Amino acid sequence: NVYEFDDLDLLFDTAAKYRLKVWIDTPLGTHMAAPAWMLREHPDMRAVWRDGQVQQDVSANFSPHGSMTHNFDHPMWRVYVARYLKQLVPRYKDHEAMGIWGTWDGINYASAWTAPEPYPPYNDYTIAKYKDWLYKNYTLDQLNERLLRRYRSWEDVQPPRSNVAIVEMLLYRQFHAENMADHLGWMAHLVDKLDGLHEQRSHGGSYPEPHHETVSAVIDSWGLSHSSADRLTTNEPYSLACEAYGFHWCRVMGRNGRWWNEEIYGSFVGGLMPRQKMTIGEESAMHIWLTLIEGGAGAMFWQYRPEYMTFEAPGLSIMALDGEPTERFEAAKKTIAQIEAISDHLPMTIPQSDMAIVYSSLSHQVFRFNDADYKFLQHHRGMYRALWPHSVDVGLVTVQNDWSAYKLLYLPNLSVMDDVALSKIRGILEKETDVRVVADGNFATFSIKGHWSFKPPEGLSDLIHCRIADLDKVNEHDVKAGKNV
Repeated sequence: NVYEFDDLDLLFDTAAKYRLKVWIDTPLGTHMAAPAWMLREHPDMRAVWRDGQVQQDVSANFSPHGSMTHNFDHPMWRVYVARYLKQLVPRYKDHEAMGIWGTWDGINYASAWTAPEPYPPYNDYTIAKYKDWLYKNYTLDQLNERLLRRYRSWEDVQPPRSNVAIVEMLLYRQFHAENMADHLGWMAHLVDKLDGLHEQRSHGGSYPEPHHETVSAVIDSWGLSHSSADRLTTNEPYSLACEAYGFHWCRVMGRNGRWWNEEIYGSFVGGLMPRQKMTIGEESAMHIWLTLIEGGAGAMFWQYRPEYMTFEAPGLSIMALDGEPTERFEAAKKTIAQIEAISDHLPMTIPQSDMAIVYSSLSHQVFRFNDADYKFLQHHRGMYRALWPHSVDVGLVTVQNDWSAYKLLYLPNLSVMDDVALSKIRGILEKETDVRVVADGNFATFSIKGHWSFKPPEGLSDLIHCRIADLDKVNEHDVKAGKNV
């Protein structure tokens, strides 16, 4: 219960002196190492992984000062967070340099970036919370029907510990997405009670993640974190389109379309050998213009100073390490001046698209369980990449969004047919409308429950008169024999 804010006081006062605003992250972020005393007082707060391994103190990429070790499901975590916020927020909410609350930076599973594998935590209190969630949503008979199990007691119900258990893991990760949203929403509500004036934000990565839609709904604005290198200096022809796709996704996720391009890195050096070409000035300018075009609230560049040892420091910054300007800084400065010159014409209006690409978080999960995560994302953004260089306007929507304004809906790998997706597709196919649906990839191959379908396209075979007899791969022998036609 002793709080030392002298370093933050100096930061805020210095920012005010130079007419800068502070974007301050609060303590639940992905990078946040728990205080040593907290883990000493509550050793069971350390995250436990699926094999029983307990997370130890560790430095990691993005957090050389010490990475996140704790599980925020521990009952004391909210107690400490509330005490801290009740000191932090009133102290700075009226400061002239106060800008934005970063309520959860890089929201993800507890200790996600230090886990030996990308699985949620398995602490006893998390498992108990999961079983309580199941109990509130299912009777034991309903759960057995969903999972094709024969449980006779709730005591026997356990979370899955492998992605191979597809149906069980879909449930466990759904719980964790809702659990993250609950933690984020609780923090956001508390900050609003203490302040209620300044914006709160959270962010994900460059591309869609299955939990984004669930968690972004409880925060004022959304954002993304990404590298700006290798965009104009690569032979890869669709690099710019991929950036626009990521920005567009943030706009779809942001509450009322509000989003920030909030972590623009230079090059990821990744140690002593550069992994990318350093971001050039034109790329810095391009990221600001694309942010404006996609309706972003603003853009923020990354700047390291090497106060402690980290291999990230040399490459990610917009300024040189000694504080002197670079071509990246000069390009950004020029672009800001150009935007200020057209400020009378801003903000821009983004028109409604005639076509949309549909994202399914359940389908994304299934592909991820089969180690095909990259294939799913590559396929999902493929049409966006194909149309973007030709200035064909295309929207991004999720299964949960309203589809009614579009004339053409493209469904890449919409493989899991939940009730919402099924009702929307049936509604389009059964009515005499001008709306068209194009589906490809693994379409409707999984049932509402998450099992392989007995009769794909699941729930639509009476309207779509075709069947999937086998899943096969065309090889060179087929091509030579003409069997690929």
